[in-house]
Amino acid sequence: MNSSYTPETNFYAPPPPKKNASYYRACARTVLSGSWVNASLGNFLCMAIQEGAMLLAMIPGFVMLVFGMLFAEGEYKGPMVLAIFGFALIYILMFVAAFLVGGPLTVGTAKMHLALLDRKEFSLGVIFRPFKECFGRSVRLYVRYTLVLVGIALLGVAAMMIGIAGVTMLLVLVAPKVAPLIMIFLTILFYIALILAVMAYALRYAMVFFLFADRPELSAKEAMRASAEMMKGRKWSFFCLQMSFIGWYLLMIPASMITCGIGSMILPYPLVAYMTTASAVFYEDACGGRGRGEDEGTADACPSLYGPTEWPTGF
Repeated sequence: MNSSYTPETNFYAPPPPKKNASYYRACARTVLSGSWVNASLGNFLCMAIQEGAMLLAMIPGFVMLVFGMLFAEGEYKGPMVLAIFGFALIYILMFVAAFLVGGPLTVGTAKMHLALLDRKEFSLGVIFRPFKECFGRSVRLYVRYTLVLVGIALLGVAAMMIGIAGVTMLLVLVAPKVAPLIMIFLTILFYIALILAVMAYALRYAMVFFLFADRPELSAKEAMRASAEMMKGRKWSFFCLQMSFIGWYLLMIPASMITCGIGSMILPYPLVAYMTTASAVFYEDACGGRGRGEDEGTADACPSLYGPTEWPTGF
C-alpha cells in the first residue's frame, strides 16, 4: 500500500513525494508559472552583459593586433612586437572582464531565482545588487571557483600524459605488437577518469553561488566549504537532475532547423531559467528549506520541501 496511517487524524494520508529529478522539475515549473518571460529575460540580460563586456574589453588588444599586422613589414620589428602584445592583451582583458562581470552577475542570477522561490515580485534590480553589496567577494568567489575546476582539469591532464607516457614505454618494451591497441584502450580510460574527476569537483561546488546569494557575509573560502558539506551524499541526485534536461537540449536542434536558426537564439534562455530554478529548488531542499533570513517568503510553491533550517557545518 502506498499510503501511511496517521493516528493523529485517523485516516490514510498519501506519502510525501519522492524527491527525484521529476519532483524538482515539477517544483520548478510551479515556481516559474507566470514568470517564464521574466526569468528568461533575466538570464538573457546577464549573458548579454557578460558577453558584451568581454567584447568591449577585447577592443584595445584587437586594435594593437591589427595595427601591428598592417605595419609589420621590412626590417623594423616594432609593429610585429605590438601585434604579439595585442594578441596577448585580447585574452588577458577578456578574462579580466569575464571575472569582474561574471562573478556579480552569477550571484545576482542566483538571487533572482531564489526570489522567485520566495514568491517575491520580479525585479531586474536583484540581478545587479551584488555589484553594490558584495562586488569584491563575488569576484573572488568566481575566480576561486573557476581556478579550482581549471586546476583540477590541468592536474588531471598532466597526470594522464605522464601515465600514458609511462605505460607506453613499458608496453613498447614488454609487448610491442599489442602496444598500440592497448594504448588506445588506456587513453580512453584516462579521458573518462579525467572527465569524472572534473565532474565530481563541479558537483561538489554546485551550490556555491546559491549559498553566497543567500549568505553574502560568507567569504569565498567559506562558501566553497559550505557547498562541499551540503553536497555530501547529494552529488548523484544533482547529477541526475542536470542530466534530465538533455532531452530538452536535443529538442532545440530540430526546433532551430525549423525556425531557420531563430529558435537557437530564443529557446536556450527559458531552458536555462528552467534548469536554474530546478537547481534552486534542490538547494532549498538541501539546506533544510526556509529560514533564509531576509529572503523568507510564503513558500507556497512546494510546501513539502520546507522544514526546519539546518545549515551545513564548517562555515
